[in-house]
Amino acid sequence: MTTPQLLQQAKQGHPDAIAQLMNQSLEAKGIKAAVSRQGDRLRVLLDSDNELNQTLLTQFIHKGIQNLNIPDVNVVEVVGQSQGTSQWTQTLKVQAPPP
Repeated sequence: MTTPQLLQQAKQGHPDAIAQLMNQSLEAKGIKAAVSRQGDRLRVLLDSDNELNQTLLTQFIHKGIQNLNIPDVNVVEVVGQSQGTSQWTQTLKVQAPPP
């Protein structure tokens, strides 16, 4: 799938497309993202062998989701897990795109 097609699907809220876009940036840092959707809620699971920086990653996810302007997505739950450390979760509110 080409990047414009991938971006279009991500803007429509397709979890696999969102995950592929995230992984384009994160895999070089040794982080794997998986995305699922349930109603108006996205769940982003970040997994790495190294310790994850919660603040930087939640900012990255929040900015990326805001830029996509996905209709009907109001909440993003970011879960980070790395080998040897505890799991963390942060819930972010997403502003609805203007009509």
